[in-house]
Amino acid sequence: MRTTRLLSLICLILSSANLFAADRIVQHNGPAGTYGSISAAITAAADGDNIVINNRTDALPWTENLTINKTLTFVSAVDNVQWLLDGTISIVTAEGRVITIVGMKNMAPLGHITKTGAVPVNRTKLNITYSEIVGNITMVSGVDLFLGSSKAGIVTFSYGKIIGNELNSAVCNTDANASEDVTLIIGNRVGTVGYVPTNGFEINTTSHYLNFSNNLVHGSYYGVLITALKSGASTSAITNCVLTTSATSGGCALYIGQSSGNLNVDNSMLCGNFVQSNPGACGVRQANNGGTLTNFTYNLYYSAGTGCFSLNSVQGNIFTGDVERDNINTLTGLPINSWTGYVNAGSPMNTFLDLDLTRNDIGVYGGSYSFNNFMPFMNNTESSRVIYVNTPRIVNQGTTMSVQAIGYDK
Repeated sequence: MRTTRLLSLICLILSSANLFAADRIVQHNGPAGTYGSISAAITAAADGDNIVINNRTDALPWTENLTINKTLTFVSAVDNVQWLLDGTISIVTAEGRVITIVGMKNMAPLGHITKTGAVPVNRTKLNITYSEIVGNITMVSGVDLFLGSSKAGIVTFSYGKIIGNELNSAVCNTDANASEDVTLIIGNRVGTVGYVPTNGFEINTTSHYLNFSNNLVHGSYYGVLITALKSGASTSAITNCVLTTSATSGGCALYIGQSSGNLNVDNSMLCGNFVQSNPGACGVRQANNGGTLTNFTYNLYYSAGTGCFSLNSVQGNIFTGDVERDNINTLTGLPINSWTGYVNAGSPMNTFLDLDLTRNDIGVYGGSYSFNNFMPFMNNTESSRVIYVNTPRIVNQGTTMSVQAIGYDK
């Protein structure tokens, strides 16, 4: 047992505040000084203002389409109560613009969130937390998207952080401004509740590396479909995920089809037979150079189809021919029976230790980003929440540790 002593701790909590910001109060049939619509408040606001929204007195949502062309923060006037909208949202991109939406519930089936405007050199930042969106979010080149503790339809983006959400499906495309930065996709449940997409998560990006960790993803054909990855000095990673497919043939849990760009896949369940009665799909399929560019260690995989990609057992990968072990509960990410062969079967390296400092468990509950950190995805009982904490995996005695935390206040 190794004991690490922490001699000093520097916490760097990133926040921004405008000391001169005004609160623009939206209130149905409200007194003088308030605004009768969200759009009216946006028009009156200056960069940095807060749009504080009361729900309508008739219990109906605010029915309007919003165009946001300023640096603004949208919050509910009542703690732990989401503000209701029925309409679309258009984000106008600009240099240095920051738009934050907290606690929105937009139940319009076509209430999509999209962007317009030129692609700025310094991306517009769009932060969405504690929100429910039936429609889709489409934020490609020019937007740094942070989506956390929220529910949404199809999310299409090219750069940002997607952390602790429940999504119908997602697509990560190439951004116009490439860099050595890393896009974080952590602790999400995708394609597992109600709507089942053809492909759970599509990755087609050569502009940024990916850290794809502790995600539970399901698709009717491909769980995760990779067609392109960034090539360079660093390596993209899939870690402690559960990827599943319900395809009876041809599909797979993970399709690695990149022609360049290295990838590590560690401590994950790659389930090619999601439905016990329909065995026939692969855990992994490869095309182009995907098989040679990808390194697999300590994964659990099941394949019942033909033409599947086999993992090297010398690197700790476990093939199971037991159909029962591959029938996954899409809400929890665990086998539906009592099989526990995944426990303490992940990488023995200290960088992958579980929260209780035991050896890594294969699947979404293993490692520092355990699913337990993010569920429930929507929580109406707390006033504030830290969504993500970035710390070193290992801290050596006598060194300084920096901590970056991201959260929101309702």
